[in-house]
Amino acid sequence: MNKIIGGSILVIFSLSLMVVPVFADNYSYLTFQDSADFVVIKPQLSSETVTAVGFDGEKLIISDPENIRWSSSNPNVAYVTPSSGATVDIWTLAERGDATVTARYVSDNNTPRNIHDDTVCSCSVKVIVDERTVNPVNEVNDVDVIVKGSNGSGIDINLADVTIPKFNLTEVFGSAFNDDDVLKMNPTALHALLYVLELEKDDDNYTYGDPNWDWDWVPTHVTLDSEGSYVKIIDGDGSNWPIGWNAEVDGELCHYPPSISPVSANGSVYWHYYRKL
Repeated sequence: MNKIIGGSILVIFSLSLMVVPVFADNYSYLTFQDSADFVVIKPQLSSETVTAVGFDGEKLIISDPENIRWSSSNPNVAYVTPSSGATVDIWTLAERGDATVTARYVSDNNTPRNIHDDTVCSCSVKVIVDERTVNPVNEVNDVDVIVKGSNGSGIDINLADVTIPKFNLTEVFGSAFNDDDVLKMNPTALHALLYVLELEKDDDNYTYGDPNWDWDWVPTHVTLDSEGSYVKIIDGDGSNWPIGWNAEVDGELCHYPPSISPVSANGSVYWHYYRKL
C-alpha cells in the first residue's frame, strides 16, 4: 500500500517508535523508519539514506532485507543504490525535477508479494530536486483560498484572488524550525494556508512584504510536524487518524504533502478538517 496517498498520510505519524526484528511475511505493510522520508527535497547531486521497515501495529526491523527491492520512476532524477535491501541511498542527479522511489517486498520469483486481498506490500518516497536558483517563483497571484475547521472551531476562511508569497518557514516558526520537506522554489498549498490564517486571524492590517508585517497568530496556533510536511494542529483541531487536515489544489486532493504541492495563478486551494472514511 502506498502509505502517502490521500488522507493516509495521517497514519504515518501515529506509528509506534518501537522497532523489533521480524520476517517480512509476518507483517502487513512497509513503511519508513523515519516518517520524514516520505518526502525528500534535495539540491542536485545530493543523497538521502532511507530505511524501510515493516509495520503491523508497530515498526518492525526486516529480517529478510534481500527481498526488499527498490525502483525509481525516473532514474535520471532520483537514482537508488543498491537496488535491494532495507537501507538505500537516493541520489538526486537532475538539476530540477521529481520522481517516485518505491520499496516493494517481493517473493522468490521477483514478483510483488500480496499480503492480503490485492494490497501490495510497498511504500514510496516522493523525491524533488529543488535547485532554488532555477526559475524560482516568488509569488503567485489570484489564488482562491478556503480553510474550514471543525464545527465551532472558528476556522472558516474564504478569500478570493489572494497573492500567495513564497517564504521560509523559519520566518514563521523561528530559525530552529526544520523545513526540509517544504518546497523552496514555489509557493505551495502550505504557504497558502499559513498566509491566509495570518491575514485573517491576526489583528494587523498588513500584507506580506509590508515593513510592518509580522507573524503573530500562526506560530502560537499552528503546529507542523515531519520537517514541515504535516499539519498537526490548527487552533485546537488536531490530526489523529482518521481525523485530520487535508488539502485540495485546483479541485484535486493532494496525494502527497501539501508542502510540496505548488499553487498556480488563478488556481484554488481548499483546506478542510474532516474524518477520513
